[in-house]
Amino acid sequence: MVIFFPFVIVSLISLSMLYQIDGNYFMLLYSMLILGACRAMEYFKKIGFYPVASKCLAPLLVLNLIVTAISSWAWTAGFSEIHFLNKGRVNHRAQEQARMEEKGNTLIWQEVSQNPENRVIAFGTHPYCLQFPCNVESYKDITSPWGNVELVNSPEAFETYMAYAKTDYVYAEAGYLGPGSWEWSLDLLRELIHSGSLTDLFFENGNMLARVSDTAVPEEEAQSNLEMFEREYLFYDAEAQ
Repeated sequence: MVIFFPFVIVSLISLSMLYQIDGNYFMLLYSMLILGACRAMEYFKKIGFYPVASKCLAPLLVLNLIVTAISSWAWTAGFSEIHFLNKGRVNHRAQEQARMEEKGNTLIWQEVSQNPENRVIAFGTHPYCLQFPCNVESYKDITSPWGNVELVNSPEAFETYMAYAKTDYVYAEAGYLGPGSWEWSLDLLRELIHSGSLTDLFFENGNMLARVSDTAVPEEEAQSNLEMFEREYLFYDAEAQ
């Protein structure tokens, strides 16, 4: 008890201090609560209160079952749909591909899937931008809130990181970057294109895939790429297509 109560207080205080709360942060607290409950049940057996205590725990078990049924570590609600024809097997890769194709990424999917070792940095909605069948890292994993903002505080810093990570492609989801939405990141992407670090720009339904170049492309080509980015990504109009 000397350790338990101070630890509970510290854990409760941390709830108000953490930017993002993850259940893994409180595994020790969970363990202490479980051990404490087991010790309490042993005590209840001795005093004849065990049957009543067991019934009191029943609503808690029902609550845990409901929470488990409607949530998952994949940030999705509920479980996969049951299909009796395939004996319960779910082809998650096919589902992910279908979702990406619905967002207009058919050809981009085909390009990055040619080599499962491709490394992609994705500017897009997390975690759905991670569904390409290769090594994908979300931009949010690199910078705030989960990474280090120093890695993207300048185009040069980001170029250094991409070289260190051996990045092959940069992907930008349609409509993700723009006025009022990750504007700093939009300017960063512009600078990378203008400096010639990103080349072979490919656009599909407002989505962009660019190859990371080890050597800067000629200034004329870089300027042309930037103009194409402004036209095909920033000012892309899905309704007009």
